[in-house]
Amino acid sequence: MIKIAMILIFDWIIENNYFGKVLIIGSIYDELIFECPKELENTVALKAKELMEKAANYYCKTIPIPAAYLISDHWVH
Repeated sequence: MIKIAMILIFDWIIENNYFGKVLIIGSIYDELIFECPKELENTVALKAKELMEKAANYYCKTIPIPAAYLISDHWVH
């Protein structure tokens, strides 16, 4: 699911001309870590949540698998 989510997010980055502004810098198990300008943080967080849930729906159609996000200036685990 995470690989599908990364593809969907990368496509969204390209389609919105955010290449070089929004960076996927890490994938740890079921987490994705991004770097982006402060003015894009809410947009990126909400879109990543939406697309991660969409990727989960490809595999589990009966039970929704929610995604959550955290905005921080450093990795919080």
